[in-house]
Amino acid sequence: MAVEREIVYWVDVNTGLYYVEQHLQIATYASVYAANDAVGARGKLVVPNSGIIANAKLIDPDDDTLALTLHIFKGAFTAVADNAAYTVGAIDAHLIVTSILFDSITDHGGFKQAEEFNINSHYYVPSGELFYQCSTTGTPNIANNKEPIIIL
Repeated sequence: MAVEREIVYWVDVNTGLYYVEQHLQIATYASVYAANDAVGARGKLVVPNSGIIANAKLIDPDDDTLALTLHIFKGAFTAVADNAAYTVGAIDAHLIVTSILFDSITDHGGFKQAEEFNINSHYYVPSGELFYQCSTTGTPNIANNKEPIIIL
């Protein structure tokens, strides 16, 4: 069973940038994912109605070599189940905002981190909601209560 985690939002008072932090909701713990499997359920982020996704950070408290792609949509796309092959139908193609590949990982010993800069994907969502799902490019085995954390 997925652990419900608080979504954290903040604004940098120096830059005015809006940030959101989300723990991925993982349904299948201690199970090896295959390459291109969905990691976590579809998630929803409350964001300003329009903006730019400038940078993204992945924190892996499980200390796997976790190579993820974060797929962001401007509407509630039809997602797949956690640990199933990631695929989104053509009917939802118009909803895609960006896909962010976290491919450069820094090992801190007890956890891993990856950051992607200069993404610069514009979005406009009157609802103030973006939706996302991750897929893996590797074969991680995510432990209970060690969900990856995404910060935009």
